[in-house]
Formats: sequence, C-alpha cells, structure tokens
Amino acid sequence: MRRCAVYRFYDELGSLLYVGISYAPNTRAMDHRRKCWWPLVRGRDVCWFENRIAAHAEEKAAIESEWPRFNLAKGFIPPAESGPHPARRVAAPAEMGGGLRLLGAAEIGELLGVSRQRVQQLITEADFPEPVASLAMGKIWTGYPIRLWAESHGRLLYK
Repeated sequence: MRRCAVYRFYDELGSLLYVGISYAPNTRAMDHRRKCWWPLVRGRDVCWFENRIAAHAEEKAAIESEWPRFNLAKGFIPPAESGPHPARRVAAPAEMGGGLRLLGAAEIGELLGVSRQRVQQLITEADFPEPVASLAMGKIWTGYPIRLWAESHGRLLYK
C-alpha cells in the first residue's frame, strides 16, 4: 500500500486554516497557493499514514472536530449551537514550537539567550512582533511570531 499524508495549514497565531490529504503534500501545497487564503499561511504540519483509508479517516475527524476555517467546501457544517463563526481550536504544528505558546519577557529572554532587560530593549524595535495582550504582569506574545522575528534577524534560538 502507498503511504498518504494529512496536512494542516496554520496562520501566524496557530489557528487552523485548512486540513487536506495527499500522497504528495508538497506538490499539493503548491496547488493551494492559488487559494484566496494562502497569504494567511504561516505554518504547516504533515502527518503520514500507512494508507489512504487511514489518512481519510483522520482528515474527516480533523475537519469535524477542529473546524478549519477554509474546509467548509467539504460539506462539514459546524453545529448550529456554535453560531455563524464557531470558535476554532487553536493549535500549532511542531515546526511552530509544538503548540500555541505564550511568552512573556522572561520566556523570550530564555528563547533568545538574553536577559529580560535586553528583551525590554528589543520589544521597542519597530519590527518586533506586537504582543497579543497586555496583562498586569506585562505584555505577552505567541511563540511563532517571535521565532520568525528571531530567524529574520539571524538570532540563534536556545529552546
């Protein structure tokens, strides 16, 4: 039997955009680049299965339980009690750091190998990612945009 993959595309916050199935997920990703939602894609997760039957079962379960934003063409309609815009499960693939990770200055410091004081300097840079929230304890960010910023500045990641 031929191995088959289930792939997921995520946005910058780790929200699930699309779930698909393919024998050649890299080639299939090229096809998706024509979709209106492609500019939102910031990450991808690929999981291989022994055959198409197993992959299809996973794809169907994922669409029904994770409510990817752009899979509605498959005929799945979220439960009526969810309203017109159901909350979507927020999860991130392994390449985004293994889940939606929230970071404060201390965690960013650990990730970048710098002090919290240096992080306070870095966050004032014009191209540093915007925090997702400001709490009494300070500002918080999601991990993926911080990783992208660090990589774009040639910084080594320590976690």
